[in-house]
Amino acid sequence: MASSFRHKAETAAGALAFLTLIGAAVGFALADQTSRVTSDLSDVQKLEGASTDAALYRANLAIAVAGVAARDQATVAAAVAAGYEALDLLTEMTSLGANFADDLTLLREAARQVGDSLNTDDPDAAADEALSAAGPALNRIASQLAAASRELTAAIAAEQAEAGRAARLSSFSAALIAPALVLLAYRRSARRRLDHQRLQAELQRTNDLGRAKDELIAGLSHQLRTPLTGIQGFASAVLEQAEHGQLDTSRVMEMTGAIYEESQDLGRMIDDFLVASRSEAGSLSFVLVPSLMADAIRPVVEATNRAGRHLTLEIEDQLVLVDPSRVRQLLRNLIDNAYSHGREPVALRGRRRGDRYELQVVDLGPGIPPADLAKAFAGFVHSGREATVTGSLGLGLHVARTLAEGLGSDLVYRREKNETIFEIELPLVPSTPEDADSYSLAVG
Repeated sequence: MASSFRHKAETAAGALAFLTLIGAAVGFALADQTSRVTSDLSDVQKLEGASTDAALYRANLAIAVAGVAARDQATVAAAVAAGYEALDLLTEMTSLGANFADDLTLLREAARQVGDSLNTDDPDAAADEALSAAGPALNRIASQLAAASRELTAAIAAEQAEAGRAARLSSFSAALIAPALVLLAYRRSARRRLDHQRLQAELQRTNDLGRAKDELIAGLSHQLRTPLTGIQGFASAVLEQAEHGQLDTSRVMEMTGAIYEESQDLGRMIDDFLVASRSEAGSLSFVLVPSLMADAIRPVVEATNRAGRHLTLEIEDQLVLVDPSRVRQLLRNLIDNAYSHGREPVALRGRRRGDRYELQVVDLGPGIPPADLAKAFAGFVHSGREATVTGSLGLGLHVARTLAEGLGSDLVYRREKNETIFEIELPLVPSTPEDADSYSLAVG
């Protein structure tokens, strides 16, 4: 009897040990599968980012070609530099099996040709030839990235199916071992599911952002073409009148003013796109210097007046620590937003608040609809298939918030009585004698 009991006990212990070993093996397999799925999801995100980089290169090359058409060396140089940055990021994708070194060499050569086209006899033809040469290479790269992404997605699906079968076996084994092991397996499974859901959500967010950027870039050439067409048309009219000796001073002034306004729109669009792109890449820089607020905002006020807009000024002049060019771009976007979507009169207000300087752009419009508030400041949410306000890429408030953060502040929106207010706070330069001496050279 004792021998039989001992035999049964040894058999049960052996079975339990066997089940424990199976459970441990299955748990190890699940952990390994989860690790592979995580790695594959990370690679899929990198491939999506590479697709976005290829699209950014295409867009910057188009901007450079548009700059050649406008004979704007600064625009061409900036766009070509941004294109090179996108190619540098694409080069890193060779580790994922996407081998397009020859095509990258071709794209670098195309960017160089566009950059040098202004020095040729026929800049437009040279730029268009380089743009045409880059098209097939970009298409091949897009095909390789898509194929690599599909392979990884298939591998993830297979791993998930295998992980599901292993999870069911693990749960069965653990249920036979002990309730405590069941609880432990459940907690681990729940944790893995949460991690997987988080990765899936991040992948979805990345995909949505990539699609939104692609749509924005799809409409970029059309948006840039609008002010370029206006510039070319007005310039052609002036030249035609000059050839026929029919120049009228008032008419020339009118058309020259229109050319200036169209070029301002073009410049703002390019500035906004470059700020958004550099912010995404983490390469947006700021140079903070002491500056009188009146001096910092004067170019914006003068440009607004030249455009025939009446801007009410309520400015208390103070010495602030800012990047003047970034402050001007921020204010241009907010003022343009107020005139485009708000209601006049539009006011620019500034006053000291303790150790900070409070700067506001105010209008009497209805403000941002509550349903649109969550996405109003987001970047790359505008569809390239939709019409935009003239001189806009749909990035104005996103760029303004990005610039405010770079200046050490935040862009705050609020409704107060009947006013729509956008506000930032800037640091004042300390007014102690020692600090005043240290800043005197910079300010002077």
